[in-house]
Amino acid sequence: MWNRKDLKARGKESFKWNYWKSVLVALILSVAVGGASGAFSGGISGSISGIASGLSGSSQQTQNVPSFDTEDPFSDDLFDDGGVYDTYDYNDDLDDILGEAGITREEALAVIILIVAIIVVISIIATVAHVFLFAPLEVGCRRFYFKNLKEKAELKELPFGYDNAYLSNVGTLFLRSLFVALWSLLFIIPGIIKSYEYRMIPYILAENPGITRKEAFAHSKMLMKDNKWNAFVLDLSFIGWFILSGFTCGLLAIFYVGPYYNATCAALYDVLEHGNRMAGMDQPPVDPTSMFTGMPPQQM
Repeated sequence: MWNRKDLKARGKESFKWNYWKSVLVALILSVAVGGASGAFSGGISGSISGIASGLSGSSQQTQNVPSFDTEDPFSDDLFDDGGVYDTYDYNDDLDDILGEAGITREEALAVIILIVAIIVVISIIATVAHVFLFAPLEVGCRRFYFKNLKEKAELKELPFGYDNAYLSNVGTLFLRSLFVALWSLLFIIPGIIKSYEYRMIPYILAENPGITRKEAFAHSKMLMKDNKWNAFVLDLSFIGWFILSGFTCGLLAIFYVGPYYNATCAALYDVLEHGNRMAGMDQPPVDPTSMFTGMPPQQM
């Protein structure tokens, strides 16, 4: 059974002995798995959609609120003589603003729809680029950190996802992201659980390029069975480091926390896949083809 202390110690040791390459790969990996741009585009499109709905002529319902002190001069513009909230027609202000700009409501709505369409197209292009360009790069980065546990890995590992079973890697990682996103629609928590269940898929692809999509999902699920909560707690143990990184404008994350975390994640995969092999312990090599045949590993 693994524990966080030993796992993090192994991760720290492995990235320190190949420091600068580990830092570079951590930066590349952050780009490969980053989704901030998609969230940003979604936020903008949501805001513009809200403006568009306002331009379409939706009216605000009148509400009666409890009376306040109507003798207050500051409330004269808000309440009528009866102390009831005086509704305000914001559509009139909108028409005045559009009139001053020399455009009609319909023209403004057409511009908003065009902007939303452009954002949607950009989002689709970004998604396609992520799937076909960056997803296989994640496989190579995970392979680098996994190999770096036992020897000083080289940057030549990074194209591994492109050179070996490229289309299979693309399809598997796309479905992983899709399934997590769909599960996240169910009040977020199921999506978090599934993200931990599928967490080992990139490492499995990195070590076994000929594996099928079904086998990759099944094997990741098997590895993470009864380990999802412990992996979640492992991630929580890095929160302090990432908060501290914020005070250094991200420099600490680039030069220490990022490679430290990624190396620890690789150590977690190694422990779950190949047994509790801490650094310096001699173990017989593992035959990766024995993973799905039920046969014991061959000793060399």
